[in-house]
Amino acid sequence: MVQRLTYRRRHSYATKSNKQRVLRTPGGKLTLQTVKKKTTHPTCPISGQRLHGLPAVRPGSLHRTNKSKKTVHRAYGGHLAAGVVKDRIVRAFLVEEQKIVKKVRGMGGRWNQQGVGVQGRDAALAAVCSSWGSTERLQQAFGSRSWDAAPRCGTPCPVGGCSSSIKMQRP
Repeated sequence: MVQRLTYRRRHSYATKSNKQRVLRTPGGKLTLQTVKKKTTHPTCPISGQRLHGLPAVRPGSLHRTNKSKKTVHRAYGGHLAAGVVKDRIVRAFLVEEQKIVKKVRGMGGRWNQQGVGVQGRDAALAAVCSSWGSTERLQQAFGSRSWDAAPRCGTPCPVGGCSSSIKMQRP
C-alpha cells in the first residue's frame, strides 16, 4: 500500500509557490520536500540578451547580496547590455556632430568681398571650434569649402587651433 503524504507547512494548496517533491529518507520513509522556484538570469529590456556578471537569484535573496555582485562597473551596468550602451553613446555623439554641422552650414548667408561671411560668423565658429576640439575636424567635415587657417575665436582649443582669422572661399 502507498504511504500517504501531507504538506509539512501550513500552506495547503497546490500552487506554483508550493511545489513539493517526494523524497525517500535513509530509514525508508517517504517525505515531502518543498522545491524553490526556478531562477532566471536578468536580461536587457531593449535587446533581450542576458546580462553578464549578474547572478541568477530570486528577488528576495538580492537584498542579502552585496552591491558589487548586483551591478557591473559601467554606465547602465546591470540594467542594459554593453552593446546597447555602446549604440546609445555612438548615436548621441552622431546627433551632436549633426547639430554642429547644421550650425556651421547655416552660417553661409551673405559674403563680403574678401570671401568671409558677414553675419556673426566668428562667434558661431568660436563655439563650434571649442566644441569640436580642432580645426582639422572642421576641415574634414566641410570638404566643399577650403579653409586657409584656423578660426579666431579667442578660446584656448585643446589641439592648438584658433591662431588666425578664417577665410572661406565661395562655394
